[in-house]
Amino acid sequence: DIYSHCDPTPNSAIHANNGLYYIKPFADGPIIAAICSNGYTMLDPSLDVNLDRFPSYLSSWDYSRLSLEYIITNLDDTSTFREWWLPADAYTHWRVAAQCKSCEASMDASLANNVAYYTDGTNFCYTVWSDGNPCLAAVNEYTCNKCDVGTFVEDTDTAYTASYWTTCQALQVSSDTPSWHDINLRVNRHLVYRPVMSMTRQACTCYQLHSDLDTPATPAAYKVARTDLPTVTAVKQIGGKQDVRDAVQFIAEYVVFEDERGVMDSSKSAQSVGIDCSHNVHYLTQTDFESGTYRIQECGEYIFTENIVCNFNAPTTEEQNAEQFSPNTIDGDRLYWYPTEEQATTDGAYPGLYSYEGSYSLGFFAGITVECDDVIINLNGFRFEMHRQFYLQQRFFSLIEMAAKPFLPHQGASTWGLTGVYYANNLEIKGPGQIGLSSHHGIKGNNAANV
Repeated sequence: DIYSHCDPTPNSAIHANNGLYYIKPFADGPIIAAICSNGYTMLDPSLDVNLDRFPSYLSSWDYSRLSLEYIITNLDDTSTFREWWLPADAYTHWRVAAQCKSCEASMDASLANNVAYYTDGTNFCYTVWSDGNPCLAAVNEYTCNKCDVGTFVEDTDTAYTASYWTTCQALQVSSDTPSWHDINLRVNRHLVYRPVMSMTRQACTCYQLHSDLDTPATPAAYKVARTDLPTVTAVKQIGGKQDVRDAVQFIAEYVVFEDERGVMDSSKSAQSVGIDCSHNVHYLTQTDFESGTYRIQECGEYIFTENIVCNFNAPTTEEQNAEQFSPNTIDGDRLYWYPTEEQATTDGAYPGLYSYEGSYSLGFFAGITVECDDVIINLNGFRFEMHRQFYLQQRFFSLIEMAAKPFLPHQGASTWGLTGVYYANNLEIKGPGQIGLSSHHGIKGNNAANV
């Protein structure tokens, strides 16, 4: 059975507390994944990171104007959070879950069980408050509310030590707070608000349906075929290696995670196939580096057998000798030194360049990426470097990237995507050998461990 929402009784016969399940909020609506926490249903759109089903239950939706890390109401939608989440009604209770860990009542007694997350204008107006402490300035009625995700500044203008927020992407306010929609407010006032949901598990709003003000509603049960169950995406928990599988205490046995397109942690995918890491040896040659980054996705030892020069998808000698040749042409059917259109598709080896979202959205960022645990890279006395042409064309590059992406998903100069995130663990890079010419880094990583 699949239920319409989480059982209001924690650890009931149908839902364990802090457990991951499927729910079906409307009888004629799609099945989505949700976490049951303290009798509330946690709203976590990252479990459907491609947003194939989740938006069916929203009055409208759009991505933040800054990134894909948040979804918000459409700019012409003035819904409150209660109105935004269509299964809710006037009796619905609300809580919040910082870092999407546990649904808790607000510490503000005036909000109690009617609290939801809103974002300030940074996610839809490109504006920030920059004139000191907005709470002390009493800019509006929400500036003193608790902010769980934002930019915080030490307050040196008061007689006591404190901090205040200047931008906030997870502000605790009433679920009945209106979306401020006056054009003059958006242009001339920096602190305006609208409902928000995080796609990177930074903060989640939770709800509990009630049949009246005081009586929690009983979940409705639906019989569904296992073939109708959607796959669940496991986006990395912001600020660490964990994803939702590490964050919950129970996962229903029928929950299916998406792992066919590299959405799951690569290390877990590789380890699951039972590779004997100590005897899994790969010998690297120049041929392995002709068409793009060498992506290490299996544990084992990777041994250089010759000097290797990175010059990915370079123009041929014949193309370079042509009278009209330009290394920076954009008129042809491909961009020299960049992934081809086939390589850059969502399911391709190097996604992102033409869709503007993906690990390779700014081109080849590394000679080698390490995307699994327990790897040895043995230079074996040889040299690894960029070709001079490629060095001039690709100005952000690491010969060895100890990760699957050049930045954390929420940082950097592009949108790297929220899936396929991995940081190296148990990695040895050994010589003798040389790390040669690189336009930016020799060896680089974020959140790598035991290197």
